[in-house]
Amino acid sequence: MIARRSSSCTELGRRLQIHGVDANVYIVGDAAIATTIVEDRRLTADIDAVFEPNDAVAAEVERMANDLDLPPDWLNSNAAPWIPPPRRDTEAVVTEIPGLTIRTASPRVLSLQ
Repeated sequence: MIARRSSSCTELGRRLQIHGVDANVYIVGDAAIATTIVEDRRLTADIDAVFEPNDAVAAEVERMANDLDLPPDWLNSNAAPWIPPPRRDTEAVVTEIPGLTIRTASPRVLSLQ
């Protein structure tokens, strides 16, 4: 599941770059915990995040779900009301791929959830 999430994010970046979009995603919740804290890499079916530009990312996520047989909410902003502003998480793990900058919430922020 983690490998599929990673390859899905890489594909999202590739698709966004084709459309001239440079997006930012801030990942929280179980997906962040599974990649930064827990060694047993607990599985989660989705990625809770906030992203910008919201409309461009959401549209591409929907297209990818249809094209690649992913769950429709594989990347979603359902938790957005409870996510602190990403700029406040100065310890976030940053991954840059073409078309996409991914910030994964730091253990400090995750412990507050």
